[in-house]
Amino acid sequence: MKQEGALKHFSSQEAKGIQASLCETKSLFMLARARVLGG
Repeated sequence: MKQEGALKHFSSQEAKGIQASLCETKSLFMLARARVLGG
């Protein structure tokens, strides 16, 4: 039971990390697109 809880906690932390990196990538992409569109 304890192991399962730890695994759940880890996957939750990992999901948060993935979400954060996705957000970062998205903002970088928007920045690049704005730069391209802006000339």
